[in-house]
Amino acid sequence: MSEEERKKEERELVKMASASGQRVLDNEDARQQIKSAIEKGNVQSDGDMTLVSQPDGPMEIRNVRMWARPSSVHPSYGLDVSWGKPGVGFGTVTFVMKDDGILECESEAMGKKFVKEVMSALVDKAKFRG
Repeated sequence: MSEEERKKEERELVKMASASGQRVLDNEDARQQIKSAIEKGNVQSDGDMTLVSQPDGPMEIRNVRMWARPSSVHPSYGLDVSWGKPGVGFGTVTFVMKDDGILECESEAMGKKFVKEVMSALVDKAKFRG
């Protein structure tokens, strides 16, 4: 890796750490944590690395809200699940069922594995009847 590439990588790591409220790590620590996160599937990428999550606590479901927008033009129905997790932060996963029958998930750049963890915590929180 060239010196210029190394400096660019270091600036990106500092930017990611600052944006997520995490401490800034030295280069070797940061590389190891990123490598670990990639191996565990905790990195969501669309060409650029957008998130490195360091899950260090249990997932907490903070709120669940079902909603409907029954317009005559483009009706949609959805579910918002607000979550919090130590070491990661907080956010909302939104599922939207469009009038064409396609189910979309807006996860605020969190990956599929993370959304499954949120949904698993939702199921664990539910009180089952019968």
